[in-house]
Amino acid sequence: MKYVLIFFCMAFCFRARAQETLQTVTDRGNSTTNSIQIGGASVNANTTKLFINNPVGKKWALSAGANMISEMGFNIYNWTDNQTTPLFTITNVGNVGIGAFGAAAKLHISGTGVAKDATGQFNGDVVIQANSGNRSATQGAQLEFVVPANTDGSNPWGQGRIVTVAGNANNGDATGKMILGTRRLMDKNGTVAWYYGEDLAIDGSGNVGVGTIVPQEKLSVNGKIRAQEIKVEAANWPDYVFKPSYKLTPLSQVENFIKQNGHLPEVPAAKEVAEKGVE
Repeated sequence: MKYVLIFFCMAFCFRARAQETLQTVTDRGNSTTNSIQIGGASVNANTTKLFINNPVGKKWALSAGANMISEMGFNIYNWTDNQTTPLFTITNVGNVGIGAFGAAAKLHISGTGVAKDATGQFNGDVVIQANSGNRSATQGAQLEFVVPANTDGSNPWGQGRIVTVAGNANNGDATGKMILGTRRLMDKNGTVAWYYGEDLAIDGSGNVGVGTIVPQEKLSVNGKIRAQEIKVEAANWPDYVFKPSYKLTPLSQVENFIKQNGHLPEVPAAKEVAEKGVE
C-alpha cells in the first residue's frame, strides 16, 4: 500500500508539474534566471514570434526573422494592422532599419511624413526632439556628430553639432533658429578649453549668419570675405551727379561741412559705418 501511495503521489505531482504554464508561474510572482527560448533550428519564419497585446487591442509581434520572407535578423511588427512589413528591423550585421526591412546602412530610415505644418505636428522622416525638462531658453534639440577630433585619440569628443534654438513668443519671434557649430579649442573669458563655435546660423526669417547667431540681413558675416569675384546688382547708380540738371554743392559749403563734421556730406561717419555698414 505504501508503494502504491508513493507511485500515485509521483504520478500526480508529475502531471501537475507538466501542466505548469508561463501564466501560472508569473501569476505566483515567480521568475527565472534562465533564458527563455522561442523557436530553435531552422523553422518557418511565421512561427518564430513573441506576441504582445496592448490595452487598446493592438497585437505586436517580436520576430526572429521577417514574416514568411527570411529567418534573418530581428523585426518588430504591428501585427494587427500589417503582418507583412516590419516597422523596425535589426539585421544580422547590426544595421538598424525604421520602416526599411533589410536595412542597407547602420541607420536606414524609409518613409514620408504625414503631419501638416499648420497643425503644429512634425512633418519629416527624422525628428529629434528635446525633452521639455531639458529645453532651455537658448537651446532645444541637438544632433551631434561624434568622431575623434585628433587622429591620436587625445580628443575623442564630437566634432560638430546642429542645435535648434527655441523661439520666444513674448517678443513675437516664436520661430526660433538653427545653429551649426564645430568643436575646437577656444578662449572664453581667459579660459582656453574645448567649446563649440557658433559657425553658421539660420534664423526664423531666413537670414543667414556666418560667425554670428544674430544675422540682421539675408547674409551677415562676422569677419572677412575672400572671393575671386563678387557681382553686386544696384538700382539708382549715382551717374546722375554728372548730369547738367544735377545741382552740385559749392566747394565752400563742402569745406565748411568737413570742418564741422569730419566727413564728406552724404557720406556716413566712421562710427556709423562700424555699427551699420555701408549700403
